[in-house]
Amino acid sequence: MGGVQDRYLRHDAAGDMFVGRTVTGLPILQPEFAVLPPHFAAGAEIIQSAKRLCFPGLPESVEYVDEVALASLVYHIDFLRENLPDTHPLFHGSGCATQPTGVPPHVTIMTEIREARNELREEIIARKADMQKITELQDALCGRLVTDVSKLLEERVCQSGVPTCNSLADLVMKRLENVGVLQLLLPRDDVAAGHAGLDTAVEAAEPSAKKTSHHVYQWGGAMHLFPEDMVLPSGTAEQALVNWCWGNTAKTLPPYRQLRPSDLSNRNQRKRLCELKFLMKKN
Repeated sequence: MGGVQDRYLRHDAAGDMFVGRTVTGLPILQPEFAVLPPHFAAGAEIIQSAKRLCFPGLPESVEYVDEVALASLVYHIDFLRENLPDTHPLFHGSGCATQPTGVPPHVTIMTEIREARNELREEIIARKADMQKITELQDALCGRLVTDVSKLLEERVCQSGVPTCNSLADLVMKRLENVGVLQLLLPRDDVAAGHAGLDTAVEAAEPSAKKTSHHVYQWGGAMHLFPEDMVLPSGTAEQALVNWCWGNTAKTLPPYRQLRPSDLSNRNQRKRLCELKFLMKKN
């Protein structure tokens, strides 16, 4: 066979070692093929003591084998702890420690169930703590909202004596928007209706008479300038014009030109409001 025989056929220990490295799966065409196994520094007294403690009674002929085995265990201890159960004999010495005997398999299952139950209990406690934090944050937000609105009312009273309807509504809405909870108090369709109502307002000069304060009503999840049972009165065109410009002073209602569709809870009343706006624009 010539050179082929010398290349592939090895004799004695060298050939056996080559075969051993190949069987272990080391890459033949890579530098890692010459890697050494886990081993200790030679001559350490603590290594000899550890070998006598872990492998008592072994003959001297296999002394190097038990040293390599012990080094491999120490090197792969993290992997072994991760992949072997705690009850594995590797983690329990057979010395003076008392070992339980006669334990049926269902006892191990009960132990695992207890551990799972303890983990579930810890998760439940953690979730309760999270819910408590969320509740505290909600309470803090509500308290901040009440404080800001109260401060706003005090500022308006100090400035003008009595807060007017329009200024109070605008400032409250602005403060709610700054706090970030406007969507919780005012539905989206009401917000759109509020912006549309501004476009329909009549640009007219305010009367020079003394300003009258009006109430702010809370119903339907939003604030309104008119009560929930608001009904447009029937009468002549002159009476409609008076109500449109100056409101109903007897009932302390603001001018009807400030009416929005969302301020009327009845569908027929909203239809009459559209007719009234059409009439006022024509005039």
